Amino acid sequence: MKRYKVKRVLVSDIDSPNATYTKFLEELTTRNIPTTFVHEPMRIRMGQGLTLDIIYPDRTLGTYKNMNNSSVVGLLRFKDTRVMLEGDLEAQGEKYLIAQQRDLKADVLKVGHHGSKTSTTEAWLNAVNPHYAIISVGAHNGYGHPHPSVIERLKQHGVITYRTDRNGDVTMTSDGTSIAFTTQK
Repeated sequence: MKRYKVKRVLVSDIDSPNATYTKFLEELTTRNIPTTFVHEPMRIRMGQGLTLDIIYPDRTLGTYKNMNNSSVVGLLRFKDTRVMLEGDLEAQGEKYLIAQQRDLKADVLKVGHHGSKTSTTEAWLNAVNPHYAIISVGAHNGYGHPHPSVIERLKQHGVITYRTDRNGDVTMTSDGTSIAFTTQK
């Protein structure tokens, strides 16, 4: 919120006693940033044919022990293009979504949990089958993200991958049929 002009925030509608999460919500209030609490199933119409389908979290599952597995997951659609926005979802959440037998296919995958070894499983990549991936990750982060196993899985699937630690800001544009990427350090 300090680096970018944030116009709206979508937050998981799953309550958490996590102190960092509480501080984040307080900052949204302080900055007067409109906040929408979301859960599955919701559709957000963003205009000009662009929609965001919230496909996770499922409120009926109850309490999440791991906050990452209550992360918002959305499928962004514009005409014939689809982008899977995975948040910090880990393997448990990916497995749940796959078991729902939904059409999870997407042209672009925003890789889960900054490329942590706990997400972007083989089964998830098979279900989403992306052509492109974006990993939002800080350079020289203390967690060692993205994990080499995730990078290797993406390579094995032939996924063209952009990383914010190496490429800087990644911008995707689409006319609804084709997708183009630009980067800026």
